[in-house]
Amino acid sequence: MTALWRLAWDVSNLYISVEVADDVHVQTQTGNQIFRGDSIDVQFDTNREGDWGPGLSPDDFQITFSPGDFASLPPSAFRFQGTASGQILDAPGGHHVNLQAQQTATGYRIEAAVPWGDLNLTPAEGLVIGLALNANDNDSPSTAVQEVMKSHIATRTLTDPSGWGTLTLQ
Repeated sequence: MTALWRLAWDVSNLYISVEVADDVHVQTQTGNQIFRGDSIDVQFDTNREGDWGPGLSPDDFQITFSPGDFASLPPSAFRFQGTASGQILDAPGGHHVNLQAQQTATGYRIEAAVPWGDLNLTPAEGLVIGLALNANDNDSPSTAVQEVMKSHIATRTLTDPSGWGTLTLQ
C-alpha cells in the first residue's frame, strides 16, 4: 500500500486529496471504527506553539476517512478530539466534512473538504499546525482490523503530537 497526498486551502476549508494504491480493498466499518479497514486519517495539532508536548489536548484532532466498499457502504468520515486528560475520544458535534471517493485501477482516491470550524481554526497565511498523514490497510475481508498503518512521519505515535510533522499555510 502506498499513498500520494495533496493538500490545499482557502478561507473555508482544508482540501485533502489522496491516491491510495492497494491490491486488496477491504472496508466494512463506519464511525469510530473506520481505521479497522482500508482508510486514511489525518491528525492535527491546532495549537502546536501553545502546548507542544507529548500528550494530547483538546486542540488535537484526528479525522478518519473511509472510501466505503464501492458497493453498499458509502464513503464516510469521523472526527476524534483530544481531551485535557490526554485521551482521544469521539468529538462532540460530529463533523461537517464533504467527502468523495472513487475506486481506481490500482486502489482508490479520496477527496475531502474539511471546514476549518471542525478544527476550531481560523486559517491565515503563515499558520503552522501539527500534522500527521496516515493510511490504514486491511487485507482480511472476514476481520475488521488495522493490519498496517503507514504515516509520512516514521516516528509517529497516536497520542504524541510532538512527534507529528507540520503544515504551514502558504
